[in-house]
Amino acid sequence: MLSLWSGRSHDRPSIMRQRVSLTFNVLCGLLSFCVVDGQSSTASPGTLCSADVNCTGLDPDTFRPLYLNVDECQCQECTTCQYRPASIVFMIDSSQSVLPFENFLLALNFTATSVLEINRSFFPVSEDGIRIALVLFASEAFIEFDFAENGYDPEAIAANILDTRFEGGSTSTGEALELARDLLATETDRERVIVTITDGAVTDETRFNSITTQLDTDPSLSAIVRLAIGIVQNIGAGEEATLLRQLQRMASSSDRTGDRPTTQLVRQFTDLEGILNWMTASFCFSPSCAANQYVALPCTATADRVCDFIGSCAVPVEWESEPPTLSSDRVCTNVSIGCEGVGQEIFVPATQTSDRVCRDCVQDVNYRADRSGDPCLDVRVCDVVLEYERVPPTISSNRDCPVARVCSGTEYITR
Repeated sequence: MLSLWSGRSHDRPSIMRQRVSLTFNVLCGLLSFCVVDGQSSTASPGTLCSADVNCTGLDPDTFRPLYLNVDECQCQECTTCQYRPASIVFMIDSSQSVLPFENFLLALNFTATSVLEINRSFFPVSEDGIRIALVLFASEAFIEFDFAENGYDPEAIAANILDTRFEGGSTSTGEALELARDLLATETDRERVIVTITDGAVTDETRFNSITTQLDTDPSLSAIVRLAIGIVQNIGAGEEATLLRQLQRMASSSDRTGDRPTTQLVRQFTDLEGILNWMTASFCFSPSCAANQYVALPCTATADRVCDFIGSCAVPVEWESEPPTLSSDRVCTNVSIGCEGVGQEIFVPATQTSDRVCRDCVQDVNYRADRSGDPCLDVRVCDVVLEYERVPPTISSNRDCPVARVCSGTEYITR
């Protein structure tokens, strides 16, 4: 059990910080590539292991799932995810809708607890490990502290989070995301994460739409993992759908988190502690397979996960129709042989990730004699003085223009 509270106060109501407890359950329960099948891992019939060798649950020290190694009759940790260095910006809503003040304290406690749990169980908070920054937003957004301000000390970071002042006002989420973007702009040698905690609809919607579009489409920013947490305690039923829609814009797609969800909607501020496992597990950015491998088989009750090498497409005869994921191989498809119609040409050749594109030749302007891949050719124009059109052009043949007969001295042109 881990808890945080603080007796610090500023010019604000003197309210005891409610104790936020952490009950750490199955860390990898949300990981598609880190799932124990839920059955008891007791030795199965046919093995020589004692019946009291039971690998159900988690390692008590690392909170990682276990499997029974039937060859050694020992419980062993499933090969879990790689927790790599990351820069994390927490964004906390400090608008008027958060009140009463105890709700703001619960959000602070949740954030501070997350920092300490990440440092304790996953990857150390340090200059070379996990870096933490905090952005507060209400009518305006501002950086409460940047990555280096607390000397990369997790205890100091947690204390400063708990010491954050309440602002009040509207909800400038768009401006806050801009600040988070700027903080992460130079953190390119590591994973980058934005965690947003909010309970109200965005009030700077134009700015919000602009920054979320940029985060989705800008190649230098689209790799940022964005997690969004919404609390519906203080909003009406009609506003819940709006908040959920905006949370989905705040969050990145789930392909960066092993298909785990990147949004969470909770009913009460007191429910935040229940999603701590989900959030900390989201910092597991990839399985322990090598960069050129994928998880072919997940961890089960009696076997560790199995990694296999990612295949490559045989360019130029194949193209990548589906990219590899954390748990699936690359899918290759044969490049189309020529174009379907005789009167078509290859408009765009096949690439590593796309099939060739064909287009129709223009009747009476172009023709294409075969399907070998040659482009459409220009139809010949007969010389009106020296030639005549004997056979008109088709989509697959050129115009036939033989030389006109020359009349002799005793002849004349009748037509």
